[in-house]
Amino acid sequence: MKKIFKVTLKSYQSSQCCTENDLGAIPREVIVKTEVFKYFYRQVSFLSSPKNSPNSVSNLPIILRGDGSLWPEASLRILELVQINPYIPQSTLQSIATDLAAFREFLENENIHFDEVPALIPKRPTYRFRTYLIRQIALGYISASTANRRLNRVVDFYRWLELRDIFKAKYPLWSEKTVRHGYGNKYGKIQLKSVVTTDLSIRDVNKNFRADAYIQDSGKLRPLTIEQQSILVNSLINLQNVEMELIHLIALFCGVRLQTILTLRLCHLELIPSSVNSSEVRIPAGGKSLIETKYNKKGLIHIPLWLYRRLKIYVRSERALGRQMKAGGTFPEQYVFLTNRGSPYYSSKEHSNNGGAIYSGETVRQFIKERVLPEARKVDENFQYSFHWLRATYGMNILDINLARGVSLDVAQNIVMERMWHTSIETTKRYIDYRLLVSLTKNVSDEYCEYLQNIVDKVSTSC
Repeated sequence: MKKIFKVTLKSYQSSQCCTENDLGAIPREVIVKTEVFKYFYRQVSFLSSPKNSPNSVSNLPIILRGDGSLWPEASLRILELVQINPYIPQSTLQSIATDLAAFREFLENENIHFDEVPALIPKRPTYRFRTYLIRQIALGYISASTANRRLNRVVDFYRWLELRDIFKAKYPLWSEKTVRHGYGNKYGKIQLKSVVTTDLSIRDVNKNFRADAYIQDSGKLRPLTIEQQSILVNSLINLQNVEMELIHLIALFCGVRLQTILTLRLCHLELIPSSVNSSEVRIPAGGKSLIETKYNKKGLIHIPLWLYRRLKIYVRSERALGRQMKAGGTFPEQYVFLTNRGSPYYSSKEHSNNGGAIYSGETVRQFIKERVLPEARKVDENFQYSFHWLRATYGMNILDINLARGVSLDVAQNIVMERMWHTSIETTKRYIDYRLLVSLTKNVSDEYCEYLQNIVDKVSTSC
């Protein structure tokens, strides 16, 4: 049986043992073998935290040892992260816990103690973990970026152990240096930033491979050509899953992230005359809109009017109404996209903080892997994409449309920056660089939108 190194507690309440006469004392009985033990406990402020910190936590990940017992040091680290920032995103918290659990699993498989640091450098736990991760990369199990993220989380864990006087290594677990990197701010001015690096970092040998084929924008993205977009849309039509069709079309024609699409609510599909023109509907996202964005950044989603109408038809369909009933009914805050069991594809922060199950869009990613890619490869055996590539595809389409209309490069760049909510113009410039490096195999004009819509029109809106 595979050992489990991470579990998520639906609800966690900090407490301490006390006497029967203490204020707030609660009795509890436990049975050990055949003997009953009775004691008293009371709920306490979470980790003796400030008044504004929570007394309880929903969906708290904890790290286990291989025997199922708690790994106290790592779990305490997770608890403190919530104490410091009660509104830390669930996805971030779960990611940190997953990386620490991976470290724990490695330690146990190799019979290594995290707090035993020998004099010989290659034998120290951090360096051994690095060697193990390099093997995982070579075998294709993880990427170099994932390996480096895990190493950084382990470094952060050991730094925290020393800061809290829990553990201080006899010998250094890594060596570090400070380097300065130049980057462009949102005004295009070059600024220098100091970054601390360690000798644990793993060089990504593929980082510069075919650099012209990717755009760096919250990940390494490769825009789809018009032909590839056509293959994708036709594949979605053939699979006859209306939710996945619409989710992909919003990404392709609006350029927003999966998190944003999957937290759309029914109230956002009510026409507001001031937000509608002849060709599109503008919906505010981020802030207090209920539509979640990265770092809760505010922005406008520009939805083509034809796609907006399709969404309105969908949410009133028998198929969608059945899912809404399973999820508690049809009301303004209800998610537009729900699974056939009535669960959200993506849990909002409010949903997660109230103790609801955690969903992070994995159903969509699984559908792509198991259904869309095999279908698309019937046409192109080398077809490949990830959902986030659709964001880059949208950005490149917007750029190409405006350049084809005769708009200057500077103006086109500003349009892309505004549509994609880029904070730094440096990020937007990567789209320009990509277009300059990757030659077009055919002329691109704003007819591409009509071309794709003709394909989309073949999608049956009946559910």
